[in-house]
Amino acid sequence: MIKRIKVGHLVYTVNLVDRLPDGDLQVGLCTSVDMAISLKTGQPEDALRSTLLHEVMHAIHQVYGHGKEKMSDEYVARLVEVGMMNVMRDNPALVRFLGWA
Repeated sequence: MIKRIKVGHLVYTVNLVDRLPDGDLQVGLCTSVDMAISLKTGQPEDALRSTLLHEVMHAIHQVYGHGKEKMSDEYVARLVEVGMMNVMRDNPALVRFLGWA
């Protein structure tokens, strides 16, 4: 399992946890205050990969989106493009874990 993911100039820690704040309905959480991505244990491997990618998207929004809630389609596309290109370049172990390499 990946332990750290660099997103822009920040490094998020990745933790497997038994429980998240919203209980059984929540399988992942990304917090900018703690700079942490928490993933609920017990997920099938494919679901865990998908949840991690989902939480990385939240981290990208936190780092590159500057807290914008409402964004145009073009802004979102650029945010994902720049964010994912940097994340994939800076985290080859993540790319391998997701099965993209």
